[in-house]
Amino acid sequence: MLRHYTHEHQENDLAFNAIEYLGSPHFWAELEQLRELLQPLHEALKMSESNKTHLGTVVERWKGMYAHLMRMQRDFPVLSDFVQQDGIFSSRYQRQIIPIHIVAYYLTPTNYSLPIPLEFESKIFDFFVRYTDSADQAALIHSEFIQYRNQLSPFEPPRVCWKHASNPRVFWLTQMSYTTLLGKLAVRVFSTPANSVSSERSFSTQNYIHTNTRNALQSDKVDKLIYMYMNERTLRSAASANNPIEYVVHGLSPEEELEIEKKVLLVEGLYDADAIDDDAEDGGVEN
Repeated sequence: MLRHYTHEHQENDLAFNAIEYLGSPHFWAELEQLRELLQPLHEALKMSESNKTHLGTVVERWKGMYAHLMRMQRDFPVLSDFVQQDGIFSSRYQRQIIPIHIVAYYLTPTNYSLPIPLEFESKIFDFFVRYTDSADQAALIHSEFIQYRNQLSPFEPPRVCWKHASNPRVFWLTQMSYTTLLGKLAVRVFSTPANSVSSERSFSTQNYIHTNTRNALQSDKVDKLIYMYMNERTLRSAASANNPIEYVVHGLSPEEELEIEKKVLLVEGLYDADAIDDDAEDGGVEN
């Protein structure tokens, strides 16, 4: 497409040396090498923002990026400084990979038998100590972790939980009643968002609700409207995925949203009904 673009334009219509670069086979060969370098990194970043990701995928993703960069050193020698032990990648890795990611990685059932490096082992045990109430609890959860790692009771291979090894949260929900502490901790770990997508979506919803024409809404009213809007979306998703007959979700019209705002104000005793109706007729509710 870019080459075709150069055929339809004069050289002086384009940027300096544009036709020379776009017509050069060396340019496209180098561009292909750059694509081979950047595309796997781009895919890893996309995966990190996916709703299907969980905390157990973070370590694997960074390991994959490191292995890819190591392979690409042959074509891009400049990467040698970037991936060396005390290089920029290592510094970034240390900031991004924290103990909860390491714990989640080894609590992912498909990784139960992977060897644990010494530095990871200490971080896992320190994590257990930090999130238990006593030394006895820390020892107990560590013991349960060892049982899980070796598929000892209650993690024997015939257990139903291993049929859900590809879904860590379901695996640990299945086993939660058979463990004292580890199951509860694992369920919390795999119920924790792995990225900021949900928060960013909430901010977008806030911008949708608190517009220039509705800038008189106070923050607590906006919070309540966002809560209703986000949960309405959740119910709609549940209805389409599970039982659309049982769950009937009704989207709110602008008039219905305004009526809800009126009721919120009435409940809080900030305005009487007559005052609200007068404000609505004037084009909005003053708060």
